[in-house]
Amino acid sequence: STLTFRLPEDSNVKINLITPDGRIISELANGVFASGTHNIDLKLNNISSGTYFYSIETNNKFAIGQFVISK
Repeated sequence: STLTFRLPEDSNVKINLITPDGRIISELANGVFASGTHNIDLKLNNISSGTYFYSIETNNKFAIGQFVISK
């Protein structure tokens, strides 16, 4: 699975995979990304089926999304 996001300008980006109880189980990205569209491989091989969240933090924004893993 892939997470796609777009940046209007160069920015520090941190993306985490989070359980429903708020535990961070994986840091998917942490670094500087250029403006434009980016794709991040979620690497879900060792993660059980269920509902999870991801957080994306940039220089000036924070967003949370939800997804379901079904194996």
